[in-house]
Amino acid sequence: MENDTITPKKSSVEIVITNKREGVTYDLYTKPCSCCEELLYFIGRADGARISCFQISEERSENAEKVIDELHESFSIDTKALINCLETTMDEITSNDDFPRFLTDELSNYRIRALDRARLIMKRFSMEGKIDYLAANADSIDDDLVAAFTLGYLASENWWTINHEDAVFEAYRQREAREAGRPRAVDARLRIGRRSRQAVVNAARKLYEKESRLRRNDSKTAALIAQLKLQELRKHDGTYLGNDAIVKHLRAARDANSF
Repeated sequence: MENDTITPKKSSVEIVITNKREGVTYDLYTKPCSCCEELLYFIGRADGARISCFQISEERSENAEKVIDELHESFSIDTKALINCLETTMDEITSNDDFPRFLTDELSNYRIRALDRARLIMKRFSMEGKIDYLAANADSIDDDLVAAFTLGYLASENWWTINHEDAVFEAYRQREAREAGRPRAVDARLRIGRRSRQAVVNAARKLYEKESRLRRNDSKTAALIAQLKLQELRKHDGTYLGNDAIVKHLRAARDANSF
Protein backbone atom coordinates (compact mmCIF):
# COMPACT_ATOMS: atom_id res chain seq x y z
CA MET A 1 0.00 0.00 0.00
CA GLU A 2 1.32 3.43 -0.93
CA ASN A 3 1.46 6.24 1.63
CA ASP A 4 0.80 9.82 0.57
CA THR A 5 2.75 11.28 3.50
CA ILE A 6 6.11 10.68 5.15
CA THR A 7 6.13 10.44 8.93
CA PRO A 8 9.38 11.81 10.42
CA LYS A 9 11.10 9.71 13.04
CA LYS A 10 10.67 11.21 16.48
CA SER A 11 13.93 12.18 18.17
CA SER A 12 14.60 11.28 21.81
CA VAL A 13 16.59 14.51 22.23
CA GLU A 14 14.68 17.46 23.67
CA ILE A 15 16.10 20.99 23.53
CA VAL A 16 15.16 22.89 26.69
CA ILE A 17 16.99 26.22 26.31
CA THR A 18 18.79 27.92 23.42
CA ASN A 19 21.10 30.89 23.92
CA LYS A 20 23.61 32.74 21.75
CA ARG A 21 26.92 34.27 22.81
CA GLU A 22 28.81 36.29 20.19
CA GLY A 23 27.46 34.18 17.34
CA VAL A 24 27.99 30.87 19.18
CA THR A 25 24.82 28.84 19.88
CA TYR A 26 24.41 27.02 23.19
CA ASP A 27 21.62 24.47 23.76
CA LEU A 28 20.63 22.83 27.00
CA TYR A 29 19.16 19.50 25.94
CA THR A 30 18.18 16.19 27.46
CA LYS A 31 18.11 12.63 26.24
CA PRO A 32 17.53 9.28 27.95
CA CYS A 33 20.47 7.05 28.80
CA SER A 34 20.72 4.16 26.34
CA CYS A 35 21.29 1.72 29.21
CA CYS A 36 18.83 2.71 31.93
CA GLU A 37 16.58 5.41 30.37
CA GLU A 38 17.66 7.87 33.07
CA LEU A 39 17.41 11.44 31.77
CA LEU A 40 20.83 12.94 31.00
CA TYR A 41 21.61 16.64 30.64
CA PHE A 42 23.96 18.24 28.14
CA ILE A 43 25.11 21.63 26.93
CA GLY A 44 25.70 21.68 23.20
CA ARG A 45 27.91 24.38 21.67
CA ALA A 46 27.74 25.06 17.93
CA ASP A 47 29.54 27.52 15.69
CA GLY A 48 28.76 26.73 12.09
CA ALA A 49 29.67 23.10 11.52
CA ARG A 50 31.80 22.94 14.70
CA ILE A 51 29.96 21.15 17.50
CA SER A 52 30.93 20.44 21.12
CA CYS A 53 29.01 18.58 23.81
CA PHE A 54 29.32 18.83 27.60
CA GLN A 55 27.42 16.55 29.97
CA ILE A 56 26.27 18.27 33.17
CA SER A 57 24.34 17.23 36.27
CA GLU A 58 20.63 17.79 36.73
CA GLU A 59 21.46 20.23 39.52
CA ARG A 60 23.66 22.33 37.24
CA SER A 61 21.01 22.24 34.50
CA GLU A 62 18.76 24.29 36.78
CA ASN A 63 21.25 27.14 36.43
CA ALA A 64 22.01 26.64 32.75
CA GLU A 65 22.65 30.35 32.06
CA LYS A 66 25.56 30.36 34.50
CA VAL A 67 26.99 27.14 33.03
CA ILE A 68 26.78 28.60 29.52
CA ASP A 69 28.51 31.79 30.70
CA GLU A 70 31.31 29.70 32.24
CA LEU A 71 31.73 27.61 29.08
CA HIS A 72 31.81 30.66 26.87
CA GLU A 73 34.27 32.47 29.13
CA SER A 74 36.66 29.52 29.52
CA PHE A 75 36.14 28.20 25.98
CA SER A 76 36.43 24.69 27.39
CA ILE A 77 37.16 21.74 25.13
CA ASP A 78 34.73 18.82 25.40
CA THR A 79 37.56 16.41 26.22
CA LYS A 80 35.36 13.75 27.83
CA ALA A 81 32.96 13.66 24.85
CA LEU A 82 35.85 13.47 22.37
CA ILE A 83 37.46 10.55 24.20
CA ASN A 84 34.13 8.77 24.67
CA CYS A 85 33.40 9.13 20.94
CA LEU A 86 36.79 7.61 20.10
CA GLU A 87 36.21 4.74 22.55
CA THR A 88 32.75 4.11 21.08
CA THR A 89 34.16 4.01 17.55
CA MET A 90 36.80 1.47 18.54
CA ASP A 91 34.23 -0.65 20.41
CA GLU A 92 31.97 -0.69 17.36
CA ILE A 93 34.70 -1.97 15.04
CA THR A 94 36.27 -4.46 17.49
CA SER A 95 35.15 -8.08 17.45
CA ASN A 96 33.65 -9.60 20.60
CA ASP A 97 35.23 -13.04 20.34
CA ASP A 98 38.16 -14.54 22.28
CA PHE A 99 40.66 -12.80 20.02
CA PRO A 100 39.56 -9.12 19.78
CA ARG A 101 40.46 -7.55 16.44
CA PHE A 102 39.31 -4.71 14.23
CA LEU A 103 36.48 -5.52 11.81
CA THR A 104 38.04 -3.71 8.90
CA ASP A 105 35.97 -4.69 5.87
CA GLU A 106 34.61 -1.16 5.36
CA LEU A 107 37.62 0.83 6.62
CA SER A 108 40.50 2.25 4.64
CA ASN A 109 44.06 1.28 5.54
CA TYR A 110 44.73 4.84 6.71
CA ARG A 111 41.75 4.82 9.10
CA ILE A 112 42.66 1.39 10.47
CA ARG A 113 46.20 2.51 11.25
CA ALA A 114 45.01 5.80 12.78
CA LEU A 115 42.52 4.04 15.05
CA ASP A 116 45.06 1.38 16.01
CA ARG A 117 47.53 4.09 17.01
CA ALA A 118 44.83 5.77 19.08
CA ARG A 119 44.04 2.42 20.71
CA LEU A 120 47.65 1.89 21.78
CA ILE A 121 47.93 5.40 23.24
CA MET A 122 44.60 5.14 25.05
CA LYS A 123 45.50 1.73 26.47
CA ARG A 124 48.70 3.10 28.00
CA PHE A 125 47.04 6.29 29.22
CA SER A 126 44.18 4.32 30.79
CA MET A 127 46.60 2.08 32.69
CA GLU A 128 48.38 5.19 33.99
CA GLY A 129 45.13 7.00 34.89
CA LYS A 130 45.83 9.78 32.40
CA ILE A 131 42.51 9.49 30.53
CA ASP A 132 40.55 10.35 33.67
CA TYR A 133 43.12 13.03 34.46
CA LEU A 134 42.58 14.67 31.06
CA ALA A 135 38.82 14.76 31.53
CA ALA A 136 39.09 16.11 35.07
CA ASN A 137 41.52 18.89 34.12
CA ALA A 138 40.25 19.76 30.66
CA ASP A 139 40.24 23.52 31.31
CA SER A 140 43.90 23.77 32.30
CA ILE A 141 46.41 25.40 29.96
CA ASP A 142 49.25 25.18 32.49
CA ASP A 143 49.31 21.38 32.77
CA ASP A 144 51.59 20.07 30.01
CA LEU A 145 49.62 16.88 29.34
CA VAL A 146 46.28 18.68 29.12
CA ALA A 147 47.77 21.56 27.12
CA ALA A 148 49.34 19.12 24.61
CA PHE A 149 45.99 17.37 24.13
CA THR A 150 44.20 20.70 23.71
CA LEU A 151 46.79 22.02 21.28
CA GLY A 152 46.52 18.88 19.16
CA TYR A 153 42.75 19.21 19.10
CA LEU A 154 42.86 22.91 18.18
CA ALA A 155 45.44 22.27 15.44
CA SER A 156 43.21 19.54 13.97
CA GLU A 157 40.15 21.81 14.29
CA ASN A 158 41.97 24.58 12.42
CA TRP A 159 43.04 22.21 9.64
CA TRP A 160 39.50 20.83 9.34
CA THR A 161 37.99 24.33 9.20
CA ILE A 162 40.36 25.53 6.48
CA ASN A 163 40.00 22.48 4.28
CA HIS A 164 36.52 21.07 4.88
CA GLU A 165 34.08 23.55 6.43
CA ASP A 166 32.78 24.94 3.12
CA ALA A 167 32.19 21.43 1.77
CA VAL A 168 30.35 20.38 4.94
CA PHE A 169 28.11 23.46 4.81
CA GLU A 170 27.31 22.75 1.17
CA ALA A 171 26.42 19.16 2.06
CA TYR A 172 24.17 20.40 4.88
CA ARG A 173 22.40 22.78 2.49
CA GLN A 174 21.86 20.01 -0.04
CA ARG A 175 20.51 17.65 2.60
CA GLU A 176 18.14 20.26 4.01
CA ALA A 177 16.88 21.07 0.52
CA ARG A 178 16.42 17.38 -0.25
CA GLU A 179 14.56 16.73 3.01
CA ALA A 180 12.34 19.76 2.45
CA GLY A 181 11.58 18.80 -1.14
CA ARG A 182 11.14 15.07 -0.65
CA PRO A 183 7.53 15.12 0.65
CA ARG A 184 6.49 17.37 -2.25
CA ALA A 185 8.29 15.13 -4.73
CA VAL A 186 6.58 12.05 -3.30
CA ASP A 187 3.17 13.73 -3.46
CA ALA A 188 3.79 14.79 -7.06
CA ARG A 189 4.86 11.27 -8.01
CA LEU A 190 1.77 9.79 -6.38
CA ARG A 191 -0.47 12.23 -8.22
CA ILE A 192 1.16 11.34 -11.53
CA GLY A 193 0.79 7.64 -10.71
CA ARG A 194 -2.90 8.01 -9.92
CA ARG A 195 -3.47 10.01 -13.10
CA SER A 196 -1.66 7.39 -15.20
CA ARG A 197 -3.59 4.54 -13.62
CA GLN A 198 -6.93 6.22 -14.23
CA ALA A 199 -5.99 6.81 -17.86
CA VAL A 200 -5.05 3.12 -18.23
CA VAL A 201 -8.32 2.05 -16.59
CA ASN A 202 -10.42 4.29 -18.85
CA ALA A 203 -8.62 3.09 -21.98
CA ALA A 204 -8.93 -0.55 -20.93
CA ARG A 205 -12.67 -0.23 -20.32
CA LYS A 206 -13.18 1.03 -23.86
CA LEU A 207 -11.11 -1.81 -25.26
CA TYR A 208 -13.00 -4.38 -23.16
CA GLU A 209 -16.29 -3.06 -24.56
CA LYS A 210 -15.03 -3.73 -28.06
CA GLU A 211 -13.32 -7.05 -27.33
CA SER A 212 -14.18 -8.75 -24.02
CA ARG A 213 -11.48 -11.40 -24.43
CA LEU A 214 -8.86 -8.73 -23.68
CA ARG A 215 -9.90 -8.92 -20.01
CA ARG A 216 -7.85 -12.11 -19.79
CA ASN A 217 -4.86 -10.78 -21.74
CA ASP A 218 -3.13 -7.90 -19.96
CA SER A 219 -0.12 -7.99 -22.25
CA LYS A 220 -2.16 -7.45 -25.41
CA THR A 221 -4.32 -4.84 -23.69
CA ALA A 222 -1.19 -2.98 -22.59
CA ALA A 223 0.23 -3.06 -26.10
CA LEU A 224 -2.98 -1.58 -27.52
CA ILE A 225 -3.06 1.13 -24.85
CA ALA A 226 0.60 1.98 -25.53
CA GLN A 227 -0.24 2.46 -29.21
CA LEU A 228 -2.77 5.15 -28.26
CA LYS A 229 0.02 7.50 -27.05
CA LEU A 230 -2.22 8.93 -24.34
CA GLN A 231 -1.11 12.31 -23.06
CA GLU A 232 -1.60 11.16 -19.45
CA LEU A 233 1.00 8.43 -20.03
CA ARG A 234 3.62 10.78 -21.42
CA LYS A 235 6.74 11.17 -19.27
CA HIS A 236 8.87 14.27 -18.73
CA ASP A 237 11.42 13.16 -21.33
CA GLY A 238 8.75 12.95 -24.02
CA THR A 239 8.52 9.17 -24.08
CA TYR A 240 5.49 7.16 -22.97
CA LEU A 241 4.90 4.46 -20.39
CA GLY A 242 5.98 1.10 -21.73
CA ASN A 243 4.00 -2.11 -21.90
CA ASP A 244 5.38 -3.49 -18.62
CA ALA A 245 4.37 -0.39 -16.66
CA ILE A 246 0.89 -0.46 -18.18
CA VAL A 247 0.51 -4.15 -17.29
CA LYS A 248 1.33 -3.28 -13.67
CA HIS A 249 -1.33 -0.58 -13.70
CA LEU A 250 -3.87 -3.02 -15.13
CA ARG A 251 -3.14 -5.66 -12.50
CA ALA A 252 -3.17 -3.14 -9.65
CA ALA A 253 -6.48 -1.73 -10.90
CA ARG A 254 -7.96 -5.23 -11.08
CA ASP A 255 -6.80 -5.97 -7.52
CA ALA A 256 -8.50 -2.77 -6.43
CA ASN A 257 -11.72 -3.83 -8.23
CA SER A 258 -11.52 -0.83 -10.56
CA PHE A 259 -13.00 -2.81 -13.46
